[in-house]
Amino acid sequence: GDAITGTAYYSMFKGEADAKMMSLLCFDAFTLGNHEFDDGDASLAKFIDKLQTMNAACATPVVATNVIPGTSSPLLGKLKKSLSLTVGTEQVGVVGIDIRNKTMLSSSPSAGTTLTDERTAAQAEIDVLLGNGVNKIILVTHLGYNNDLSLMATLRGVDVVIGGDSHSLLGNDFTKSVAFSSVKGEYATEVTNEGKKVCVVQATTRTPSITKWFFDVYDIVYTTILHTYIIYHISIYMIYIQI
Repeated sequence: GDAITGTAYYSMFKGEADAKMMSLLCFDAFTLGNHEFDDGDASLAKFIDKLQTMNAACATPVVATNVIPGTSSPLLGKLKKSLSLTVGTEQVGVVGIDIRNKTMLSSSPSAGTTLTDERTAAQAEIDVLLGNGVNKIILVTHLGYNNDLSLMATLRGVDVVIGGDSHSLLGNDFTKSVAFSSVKGEYATEVTNEGKKVCVVQATTRTPSITKWFFDVYDIVYTTILHTYIIYHISIYMIYIQI
């Protein structure tokens, strides 16, 4: 989340630069943050259209389980409650959750568009996936690190929480030395829920880490950090301009 506002590039391109770069990277899923609603539903709908049409080979799905568009919202039909991805021979479920109060109070969803309780919506969709035989569940959230630990990692059936919003840097002393920022916890932060390990991660801001995730044959998740480095928005958009 929070992909499209916060810099002069959004003011200039209204999300087109972001959509272009994201379509080139070809994400499996994208969830919404509070800033996606800063200019209302219509602006967000245009961004989603660009995201899904700029690269015909990569129409990134938007997963927003607890976002309920109004009856006349241009977001109708553009958001998914969850995804089931085929990874090798396994099915992996993806559920997307946006922060409710912050979005409703400090951003500008259009009239009629609402966000429901994060925990209730997430558990309901996880239960749908589990009922369909999908037993590897990733939550992609925009709630903040502490909320991910207290609200999301304790849900029934969840394996991984990939979070945002608080921009929390996770890692070790090496991570701190290259990121010039305080480390909030281990990468991944592991918690135990119903006897099963749940991994909670967050990549702070401006994509400083790339991680590869694994589920072993016993459905236990583990992770390895492939690279840790700093990419600032200016570098990303210099690439975009050259394209």
